[in-house]
Amino acid sequence: MLTNGADINKYSLSQTYLHHFCSVTIKMDPIQLQTNFQVIEFLLQHGADPYLEHSTTLKNCFQMAENHHSAPEVQKLLLNTKQQFTHEVARDGDVDCVVEDSGINVGCCSLFSAFSFCRYT
Repeated sequence: MLTNGADINKYSLSQTYLHHFCSVTIKMDPIQLQTNFQVIEFLLQHGADPYLEHSTTLKNCFQMAENHHSAPEVQKLLLNTKQQFTHEVARDGDVDCVVEDSGINVGCCSLFSAFSFCRYT
């Protein structure tokens, strides 16, 4: 998706992917927790901005992570993970955006259910 122009910082339901994964408050089993950390790391490595504010709460990812089940680990990821990849975001009209509800579960929630994904038309 990123190589096709999807915006890693796209807002959906007032938040970005990074907001979503940094604000998990439920207790996760070790596999779910590791997956959560890997998603956060992936998003940061690909340019997700932890300083963007949630549209409703106006909190950034550092503030949202304070309530994460494993707050210290998430804070460490946010502080220490560096962007390694850049992706050009497609201009309006260059992509066809669709809502994808694949039902892929990571822990308690569907990973992709509330987010829009884009593809070249």
